[in-house]
Amino acid sequence: MKIRLFITLAMITSISFGQEPFEKDGKWGISKNGDANDSIIFRAEYDKIQSDYSLSSGYVYSGLKNGEWQLLTGNKLVNQQRYQSITVPSFSDSLAIGFREGYIDIVDMSSEEFLVRGVQADQIVENEDWIFGNEPYLLTKKGKSLYGLIYMTDKKEILKAEYEVVRLNEPDAFPVEILAFNALNNYTFDKTGKALHTFADPQIITSIEAKEGLADCFVLLSDQKKGQLMGFYDAANKWLVPVIYSEISTLDASADAIVVKSSKGYGLYFQGKLLLEPIYLEIAKSDKQGYLAIVTSKKGTWYVTAEGKFIPMTE
Repeated sequence: MKIRLFITLAMITSISFGQEPFEKDGKWGISKNGDANDSIIFRAEYDKIQSDYSLSSGYVYSGLKNGEWQLLTGNKLVNQQRYQSITVPSFSDSLAIGFREGYIDIVDMSSEEFLVRGVQADQIVENEDWIFGNEPYLLTKKGKSLYGLIYMTDKKEILKAEYEVVRLNEPDAFPVEILAFNALNNYTFDKTGKALHTFADPQIITSIEAKEGLADCFVLLSDQKKGQLMGFYDAANKWLVPVIYSEISTLDASADAIVVKSSKGYGLYFQGKLLLEPIYLEIAKSDKQGYLAIVTSKKGTWYVTAEGKFIPMTE
């Protein structure tokens, strides 16, 4: 029996013709035209031949022998590997994946070379929520809910599958390219997987924006069903304003004083520590030397020092 696939003319240039399975004496092999007696490429020694389709490579064949699968390619090193199963993911145009005892190997079928080997994961998954454009990454998954990342440009697993969330950072916050979350901690990485920052915050950070005019300072964003939550991070001083506020702004041209807003009002952080609870009507920069801010509540207006001391405006 020959396996055939109907295609459009536009797809012809992407498909490699001239290799088809054939059956002989109850076993399967591959020949140039599916002929058991002519132009044999793989001898009839397989219990099954699996045929998948790849846009860039045409047919991708794998054979079952002695209870194990192997890819049938022109690369002998690739062919030597044995797997429990082999798949060609529907969202990729050139990859084949071999699965073996909790590990996967990924083969680039356009070149018939290993992309990466020995990745401790169960599958490669498609997740449009974290992909922005045609980025050179593959998202791995282990078990029901742990994710990792492969950087195809370097042919390397850059994040092991040990994070609850892995996503790309959409806004421009160079060098932060990748965001990850696990065990109440958020992590940032550059595009090659180099660790940059760790935030001990239970909110999952969905994007990071560079704070204009302040080097190494970032606004942290977390998309929620009821709206977006915000926080702030000064990487140089490691000052973290937790991601629990609806608004974030700097009091002046530095990162020393950060004004935040919650449902109850405005508050103030000074050098990474909460100085004023978010319960005030307004917080503005002080117009008087020696004071940090001007704070207004229903009871009046005060100057506030960097130590949190209130001084009535009348004094």
